[in-house]
Amino acid sequence: MSLIERAQHFQQSNSVFHRMDPRAKLIVALLYSTTCPLVVNLWILAGLTAVSIVFMLMARLRKMLYITMGFSLIPFLVYVPVEAWLWNKNPDFITYGRLYLTVTPIMYCGMILGFTTSLDKMMAAFEKMRFPRPVRYGIQVALRYLVMLESEAGMLFKGLKARGLMPGRRDYFIQPVKTLRLLVIPMLIRSFKVADQMAAAAELKGVAAPVKPRKIQPLLFRAADLGFISLNLCLMVAAWAL
Repeated sequence: MSLIERAQHFQQSNSVFHRMDPRAKLIVALLYSTTCPLVVNLWILAGLTAVSIVFMLMARLRKMLYITMGFSLIPFLVYVPVEAWLWNKNPDFITYGRLYLTVTPIMYCGMILGFTTSLDKMMAAFEKMRFPRPVRYGIQVALRYLVMLESEAGMLFKGLKARGLMPGRRDYFIQPVKTLRLLVIPMLIRSFKVADQMAAAAELKGVAAPVKPRKIQPLLFRAADLGFISLNLCLMVAAWAL
């Protein structure tokens, strides 16, 4: 499944977070991003992590939750034995746990914002919140560029396989320069092509026009959005108080 198909699959779900205003999710993500790194108490961080896990389950992102849990635990499971064997010292599990519990809520809030919000609604939210135009366009171009580049990479790999030029796993170690040249040069050419196409599309859509564009995705701030922000704001205040 490609990146576009995965994003569409999650965005087509119907949960409370999918119906929520993107501004509420963005504000909550900023709250977690600014508060979690400043919290010292390990139990408070564990509570915030548990709350973010509940949010992931409510957003119907159970599969992504399991995947991120697995990938985030792998570095700790690998680094701890290596540290004990090479440097001959006892691993500081408290420091590792604090780092894990600090990053996890921020990551999950960002995933909820990204996987439950379409790009059009997210850009409309940025405009409503008076984000600078270069910031809005930079985020939009980066997200669309990654998606288009993934599609171009898939076409490149299919073309190499059809010609019998697709390198194997051993080629990356036996002939690394030749293998990377075979992959990097076509991808650079395709990336320039994608950039030209996006520039032409942006010009046709009037991105740089002084006239304010018409909203395709109208946003409505509801009571549920205010309640979601208030709940998380109370959690942040309680974390500071404790």
